[in-house]
Amino acid sequence: MKNLFAPAGLALAALLATTLLTRAQAQGVRIGSAGTPDASAVLDLVSSTKGALLPRVATVTDVPSPATGLVVFQTGGTPGYYYNTGTPSTPSWQQLATVANAASAASGLFWGLSGNANTANGAKFLGTTDAQDLVFKTNGVEAMRLT
Repeated sequence: MKNLFAPAGLALAALLATTLLTRAQAQGVRIGSAGTPDASAVLDLVSSTKGALLPRVATVTDVPSPATGLVVFQTGGTPGYYYNTGTPSTPSWQQLATVANAASAASGLFWGLSGNANTANGAKFLGTTDAQDLVFKTNGVEAMRLT
C-alpha cells in the first residue's frame, strides 16, 4: 500500500528543522550557568573561579587566512595577545596594550616616563580635550593645577 502522507511528513520535518536552526542562529550560547545568554554576545561564558583560554600559537604568522578581529595568544617571539586588524589575505597583527609596550615611544599611544618622540606641535599634547582642569599630584596631594 502506498503511503500518501510521506511527502507531507518530510515537508513538515524540513519546516521544523529550518525553524529550529533559525532560532538557534538568532541567539547566543551560554556556558557555565543556566539562563539566557547576553543578547549582544554569540558566546556568554559565566564563572566566578575560571577564565577563558584563547587559542595559543607559536607565532601569529602560523595562522592561515586569519579573520579580521581574530584574537590569539602568541607564545613565541614577543608573547602576548594579538588581534588581526587586516584582512584574511593581508593580515595586520597588533599586540594588545601591555604595561611593557604602553610606555614605548614607538607606540605613540601613551606618554612615556622617559620622554616621548613625534610630538607634533598642536597634534599631540599633554592636556585635556574638555573644559576640565589638568591636575598634577605628588603622593596623592595636589601639587599643581592648570586651568
